[in-house]
Amino acid sequence: MRTFISVDVGTTNTKASLVNEAGKVLAQHAVMHVMKTTVSGWSEHDMEQNWWGDGVECIRRVLAESAIDPASVQSVMLSGMSPSIGITDENGKPLRMGITQSDIRRPKGRLEDFGLTPWDHVGVNTYLLPHLLWVKENEPEVFAGIRKVFFAHSYLCYRLTGHYCIDFNTSCWMTPLFDREKRCYVREAFDAMGLDKCEMPEVYSPLEIAGSLTDEAAAATGLTKATRVLVGTGDFYLSQMASGLRNAGDAVLYFGTVGTLLACAEPAVSFLTKPSQVGRKGDPVLMGPIFPVNGVLLEWFSENFAKQECEEAKTAGMSPLQYLDKQAEKIPIGSNKLIFLPHLNGERTPDNDPFARGVLYGLDLNHKVPHVYRAIMESFCLSVRHALEGMEAEGKMIPVKKLAVGGGGAKSPLWRQMTSDCLGVPQSYVSGADETFAGAYVAAMAVGIFENEEAFYRDWLSNAIETTPIPENVAQYNHVYEVYKNTYHALKGSYSKLQSF
Repeated sequence: MRTFISVDVGTTNTKASLVNEAGKVLAQHAVMHVMKTTVSGWSEHDMEQNWWGDGVECIRRVLAESAIDPASVQSVMLSGMSPSIGITDENGKPLRMGITQSDIRRPKGRLEDFGLTPWDHVGVNTYLLPHLLWVKENEPEVFAGIRKVFFAHSYLCYRLTGHYCIDFNTSCWMTPLFDREKRCYVREAFDAMGLDKCEMPEVYSPLEIAGSLTDEAAAATGLTKATRVLVGTGDFYLSQMASGLRNAGDAVLYFGTVGTLLACAEPAVSFLTKPSQVGRKGDPVLMGPIFPVNGVLLEWFSENFAKQECEEAKTAGMSPLQYLDKQAEKIPIGSNKLIFLPHLNGERTPDNDPFARGVLYGLDLNHKVPHVYRAIMESFCLSVRHALEGMEAEGKMIPVKKLAVGGGGAKSPLWRQMTSDCLGVPQSYVSGADETFAGAYVAAMAVGIFENEEAFYRDWLSNAIETTPIPENVAQYNHVYEVYKNTYHALKGSYSKLQSF
């Protein structure tokens, strides 16, 4: 039996999956990270403990839990949060804590100060260069000692193989230090930043083999020295693959705390063959609308306004959300003429209005808790449709032909059906599939077990739950949507007046 391991170094945890070539998950394990926030807004990891140690622990645990022969593990795929930054000396010893994608510190200086041309993402705090500039300004002794620069997964790769390398997708986060067209780092840009003594990592495809395990890594992980390690990539790309995205026009909608939609302008696996980055013009994956508050709305509502229903759920042996879902199923589309605008914490799309707030329109004495609950569920679908409509009209988004859904809220069959009916598109949901599941398949591709991604979508994702729009429901949601838009536009621009109370 041939097996494969995929390890993901995330913001809140490191996790690993051990999968055989038939796509059966033999073991999974996760280790929670202790986030260091010594200053408000900072988000740091201990590189030695979180990026290396936790990865080692996850590998050892999946080997132990599966009880397989370590020699059966053919390869290891690595992924991680992008961006992140870890800086070390020439021997790979960390000079300070690693900075994660959640960190919001900003430098005072600008790239122009170093004769470098800024690009469309450089001013955003979650991109890499602002954090490097911050270190230069605030920790000059540390900056002067930088000899190697890592992302979370590339540091784990270095510790496993001794090879200082990175994939061309993750490297895009370092533009203009990275030349996307030539697929290499730019020595002149490093020198201009004051990184003249910093080595530049070798750049490869995520599918290429970085090397085999060192003696130290084999002893630490329990794997054999013959185990091959892939260069890896950002976890985002593998998440798209695990969600079932495949062709141009496919999109994934996350029912998470923050709602997001991403769409493929090209086949989803193009990240294996050419540099890709989210949200940049011309990239294979387009950034769709973002919703600051999404799945957390249902929890907020049930905790604060559905006390009785929560008690009834406990008696019935169900979670509050499962119980309220069952109650909402009995209510017709449109929640008995009740519309909810879900902008409780401001709005990002289609308009950027930080003052926007939630609105219940049409409330009467016949409405009960389940009516409001259903109206909240419907509001997310309606707001997604509204945002997509605007972005498509502006040429910022391609029409969605098929939708994949993920996140906690996607577990609800009712919510999934609402989404397909409201958007008028078929939808798929794969329970339990995550970036490490897709990563295991890529690990198998890298060693020649699979020639392409066909078997992943056909066999490994065979348990996908498909949802198709119901024509009569689509017609009803078209009417509800018009009322939603009218309500939205009637209140647009008025929220700022609330702030003067």
